[in-house]
Amino acid sequence: MELAQGEIWLFLDDDVFLEPNFIEEILKTYDVRVAGVSGIITNYSTPPLRQRLWERIFQTGPFRDERQAIYRNAGWLRESRPLRVRQFGGGLMSFRASATRGKRFDTNLTGPCPGEDIEFCAGFGKDDVLLITPRARLVHNRSPENRDSVHWLSVHAQVSYYMYERHWRRGIWNRVCYLWLNAGYAILTAYSCLKGRSVAPWRAWREGAQAGRDLGCKVVRK
Repeated sequence: MELAQGEIWLFLDDDVFLEPNFIEEILKTYDVRVAGVSGIITNYSTPPLRQRLWERIFQTGPFRDERQAIYRNAGWLRESRPLRVRQFGGGLMSFRASATRGKRFDTNLTGPCPGEDIEFCAGFGKDDVLLITPRARLVHNRSPENRDSVHWLSVHAQVSYYMYERHWRRGIWNRVCYLWLNAGYAILTAYSCLKGRSVAPWRAWREGAQAGRDLGCKVVRK
């Protein structure tokens, strides 16, 4: 970002394959009010029903990830108009250079650390328009390189707790959503422990939560 030139900056993962008109559709979506545009993943795997229900019930307010439903419906949305969202996925996002002036990624998030894309987008204001255009499409062949083999609950909790400490601690509504999310984690962890007859899910939740808090507090202390 220190070396980049031009007005539109495009961020891509190294394991994605773009449809031929991907960049054209990204650029076409920009107008004077738009700060950022993302495309859509076409091979996104739909998680089990129980996970989708858990997300729907317990991920509320700032913790709601509206990207997931869009990716899961990529086939139906091919000709849809751009959809306004609050956050992008790091492997297929672009921004107007002037809108990112002074914004940088959190350097505490090193390696394949999750949440850097969500955190970056959280730095935009309410008047900054972020859009996903379903006509800009790609396949994400998720590479196993540098991917931790930790329990998914640990990764999920790390992002949630990090974002709460970093951006979402203020306001009664955000705190209520945070408490409700923790209730969801507790229920999910208890169910997983009983089903697998193991305390591994509980440890994963606690380890992820602690890692997220530590990362978020490190920025706040600065």
